[in-house]
Amino acid sequence: MSTISFDQENIIAVAIELSRSTWLIAAQLPGVEKPRFYKIVAGDTMALLSHLSLLRSCATDQLGCTPAVSCCFEAG
Repeated sequence: MSTISFDQENIIAVAIELSRSTWLIAAQLPGVEKPRFYKIVAGDTMALLSHLSLLRSCATDQLGCTPAVSCCFEAG
């Protein structure tokens, strides 16, 4: 079994709460203490991917390197 190691200071941690009408996105950017929260229309995967791309761009500008994105979700 192999393991993957991440430098946690260069990771954007994302949690997504899924519901029928909206998706709530919480993102913890490297070096930022408080998470950011965003709502998008449920099922709008293009908006989700666009938002993740924007977060990654902002973090890249601050860090000088491209961070990984770690994501989890809650459905129900």
